[in-house]
Amino acid sequence: MQLGGMSLIMWTCASLGCAKQVDAPNADDNQGCGKLWYDGEAGSLTLTHGTTWVDPKPDPMKGSAMLSESTVEPHSGYAALEADLQWVAGYYGAAFGFNFAQYDAARAYDASNADSLEFWIRIDAGTKKHFLVWLTDSNRASSNKVAVASGAIPMLTMTWQRVSIPLATFANVDLTSIWEIDWDTHSEPFGTAGGIHVFIDDGVFTSADCHKG
Repeated sequence: MQLGGMSLIMWTCASLGCAKQVDAPNADDNQGCGKLWYDGEAGSLTLTHGTTWVDPKPDPMKGSAMLSESTVEPHSGYAALEADLQWVAGYYGAAFGFNFAQYDAARAYDASNADSLEFWIRIDAGTKKHFLVWLTDSNRASSNKVAVASGAIPMLTMTWQRVSIPLATFANVDLTSIWEIDWDTHSEPFGTAGGIHVFIDDGVFTSADCHKG
């Protein structure tokens, strides 16, 4: 699929397999392909290695959002990020973010040499079309929001799918100092009450060279 002149690709776990294809991050080199920002593995990058935010926080007038880790059917390894998002009628929907640098600019990633943002995603039931992702840098500037499922891209389903979005798609953000990945969603039709239970795993800044060989 073409999005603003850039391709946005989603592969299924069945078509590519669920084995990891990238190496763990190297603290001395945060450039280039294979720079993980989450994989849920002990000794690597788990939820405890970052800082999170959710909206709405529990509020009967808005709804509730919780971010945790699940060991039930992760894409690979031990665990995956799990977001339980619920919202009431009249509220916009829900959103959440994972700051893998724990708001420490020194730990932000230089992703300028990478080609794409990649992660694996599934939901626990049904299908979902409206689901957006964006980047935030250490200056707290946020990029434009990009649709994860759009046009010819399949809807989110109960099957793990790999999302690959060219970094050039994200504007108004400093790719040399990225520290957070963010997502949001809403009901279809907009304004109605709703919810989604979504899982995200094996997030990485990568390039085409990572999938060679």
